[in-house]
Amino acid sequence: MQSADIETTAVIGAGEMGRGIAAVAALAGYEAMICDVDPDQLDAAREHVEWSYGKSVERGAIGESDAEAALDRIETMTDLPEAVSEADFITEAAVEQQAVKEDIFSDLDDHAPEEAILATNTSGLNITRLAEATDRPGRVVGTHWFNPPMLMDLVEVIETEHIDDGVADTCEDLVGSFGKTPIRCRRDIPSFIVNRLMRPYGESAAWLVYYEEAEIEAIDSAMKYKEGFPMGPFELADFTGGIQIRVEGEGDHLEDDRPLSYDTQVCPLLHDLYEQSTRRRRWYNTTSRAQKTSIPAHVSAGTGRSARSGRPTRSARRRSSARVSRPPRSTSRSTRSPKRFHVSC
Repeated sequence: MQSADIETTAVIGAGEMGRGIAAVAALAGYEAMICDVDPDQLDAAREHVEWSYGKSVERGAIGESDAEAALDRIETMTDLPEAVSEADFITEAAVEQQAVKEDIFSDLDDHAPEEAILATNTSGLNITRLAEATDRPGRVVGTHWFNPPMLMDLVEVIETEHIDDGVADTCEDLVGSFGKTPIRCRRDIPSFIVNRLMRPYGESAAWLVYYEEAEIEAIDSAMKYKEGFPMGPFELADFTGGIQIRVEGEGDHLEDDRPLSYDTQVCPLLHDLYEQSTRRRRWYNTTSRAQKTSIPAHVSAGTGRSARSGRPTRSARRRSSARVSRPPRSTSRSTRSPKRFHVSC
């Protein structure tokens, strides 16, 4: 199958990523089915897509007629067999849990057309195992979209050892027709390319706060205003839903047997925030990702003092007044054998 043969797409899961992927596909001229077991989630998804298109019209990115035509190409339903019965390209965008995704892929294999390509939207889970949950492993491919799909340009395309010739090329061409930029990861490794590079950015920052070496605002300020990053690690995590992704995927990553698998646990602070509320799960006290976080440019990182007043920061005061019980830092290196391979992207 070539990308030119694809007319109908389907997305399984009407959450933030699923509805965003469907919105992009519909805007590019493809029929887009959104399937979810929760009718209320489907209603919310359609409302969100309509809102997102409206914002694009306001910015002048698309015309009003384009938005209306795209909305007409979106259909929502709760019945998976019906949703995928005529789909050429199907993207699973369910919760970031390996077992849930494997069950969905088994169902897709039973009901999707024989020639359909099955894709998963995951930030780093085991795509090879998803392919092996089907009788068509050669037609399974990974796609890692970034949040929000309507605005973020990059999409990772991930191959497994089972993939048929041409399937990843077709996926790349399709992503390109969406107006996005595909990047190929030729080996199925945990977190693929972008998140594998970015993971230390967020993880190290979280542990610095956990051990009270610096405060959230100070780290974000330093990275944003001194190092020139578009966002600090905590601001970025709030924007992308990083806390939920890391906590929900922790168990699967620790059990992963792919090359370069992780053997480190998630910082306990992420678990604390995750368990506070199903709606918050953010470092900053904002009500939604759309609410802009204000990062002060004057905060000094690494000294324990505010650059404006020179007074000790809260974490510095806590360190001087109380002994905080924390697990000790590990000083030993891992005894695991190094894993070496070549990734071409």
